[in-house]
Amino acid sequence: MKILIKIAFTIVLLLTFSTSTDLFAHGSRLSIKNVHIPQPNLMTGGQPSKYDLNLLARKGVKVVINLRAKGEFNDFDEEAEAKKQGLKYHSLEISGDEEITRENAIKLDKLIGKETTLVHCASGNRVGALLALREYFVKGKPAEVAMAFGKKLGLTGLTEKTAQVIKQVSTN
Repeated sequence: MKILIKIAFTIVLLLTFSTSTDLFAHGSRLSIKNVHIPQPNLMTGGQPSKYDLNLLARKGVKVVINLRAKGEFNDFDEEAEAKKQGLKYHSLEISGDEEITRENAIKLDKLIGKETTLVHCASGNRVGALLALREYFVKGKPAEVAMAFGKKLGLTGLTEKTAQVIKQVSTN
């Protein structure tokens, strides 16, 4: 029975976050760049607005993981707004490519639980990098598969760094 409920929830979630990536029921739209739902209960993308956080909370998202560094975004207090909407909030500061590491991918993996989660940065680049590393180091996917997964989620400018981390750790 629990499995059927999870399957039904996943279908509803996927339909809610339609294939146009930001179109919601009743014409509501997210302003988040590069929105993706790569796995059940996981949504990724760029910076959410206050409106986005409210809408996501109403649509079943329970956790927000912010990969942006302190001071990088000052339009509003994201943590306070997330908590106001009843969302759990985590900050894993990834301010540069030196923080694209196996260790941070493992930290991110530990923050992603079973509840529906949004992982974001500014554009999806850092999200794609860390989730590619998570696929490789945590889930044991081949490097090519992990990198393709990251690119699908917005990995662009950190592609070379992400590949270096995989290669460096693989050869040690």
